[in-house]
Amino acid sequence: MNFFDNLVLSGRRYEHRKAGSSGSTRFTLLDLLQTFASQTILELDSDTKGSAKLRPDSERKLKVSLLDVLSDLSLPADAWFDVLQTAPNGDLSKLRILAHGANDTVVGKLDLVLGRRSYEHYFAEDPVLQQLQSS
Repeated sequence: MNFFDNLVLSGRRYEHRKAGSSGSTRFTLLDLLQTFASQTILELDSDTKGSAKLRPDSERKLKVSLLDVLSDLSLPADAWFDVLQTAPNGDLSKLRILAHGANDTVVGKLDLVLGRRSYEHYFAEDPVLQQLQSS
């Protein structure tokens, strides 16, 4: 993300997003993963201890996994999520996910920058299948 993208996105207001399956603003884990499966996380910042901003690695073809980061939050089984998103600036938008536990208390927060799915973070051919075929 360049300076101008950061500047434009910083001025955008967060709006509540509704789950596609239920129309509610309370997202389940499945709703959350299905909603953002077709987008790439370009930057992720969580409130876990010792965490740094995560970015995809295009050299090693490693993408940022939302499920992995959510599992680091140690959420209760009955957790639900409040999703706030800004209007997009071209292909990019900001997202804030608030994880709620018992008594609707906030138990975790994630700030993300989302973009369209980009193939620079994926292998053209599956390396596991290549290894199997070569041996």
